[in-house]
Amino acid sequence: MGREHMRNSVIRALPPLVLSAVALTGCGRLSYQDVPTLLNTLQDQDLNIRVREEAAAALSDLGPADREAVPLLINALQDKDPFVRRVAVLVLGNIGPAANEAAPVLVTMLQDENKRVRIVAARALVQIDPATKEVVPFLIQQLQDQDPDDRASAARALGKLGPTANEAVPHLIDALQDDYKLTRTLAAEALRQIRPAEEEVSTTP
Repeated sequence: MGREHMRNSVIRALPPLVLSAVALTGCGRLSYQDVPTLLNTLQDQDLNIRVREEAAAALSDLGPADREAVPLLINALQDKDPFVRRVAVLVLGNIGPAANEAAPVLVTMLQDENKRVRIVAARALVQIDPATKEVVPFLIQQLQDQDPDDRASAARALGKLGPTANEAVPHLIDALQDDYKLTRTLAAEALRQIRPAEEEVSTTP
C-alpha cells in the first residue's frame, strides 16, 4: 500500500469534526477554533495511532499568527502521555516568540521524565526566545549525549542563541573533536555565532 493511499485511508477514518479540521490544513486555513478538536483527538489513546498522528500533523501547521492557541497548548503540556506533551511543545516552538507565555513551563520541561520531550522543550525555548539563558546548561549537557544526532542538535541550538551561550564555548571547542562530522561542523558554526569577532575556527579533518 502506497504512503499516499495509507494517508487517505487514515484521514477517512477520522471522526467528522477532526476530518474537517485536517481538511482545512490542506487549504492553509487551520484556525484557533479547530485546535480543541485536534487536541482532543491527539489525547484520545483509544484512537488508532495514525489518527492521532494526523491530528499532530494538522496542529503542526500552526505558526506565529496563532497566539490564541497558546493557552490550550500550555494545558496540553500537563498530559500524562509523552507523545501529547512532545507535540504540544513542538507546536509552541513553531509559534515562536508569540508563545512567550509558555516559556516558564517549557523551562520546567527540561526536567521531563521523557528524553524526547526534554530535547524538543530546549529547541522550543530557543525558537521562542533566542536570548534565553535557562536552556544553556541543558544544551551543554546534551553535547555529551550518546546519540550523535542529539549532540549535533545541541550544537545547532547553542549557535542560534549566539552570545547568550558564551558559557558553552569550552564545551563547543571540545565538540570540535567529536567523532560525528555533523556535530563538529555545527560546533564550529556555533562558535562563530557566539563569538563572531574572534578568528575562524575549524573542525578536525
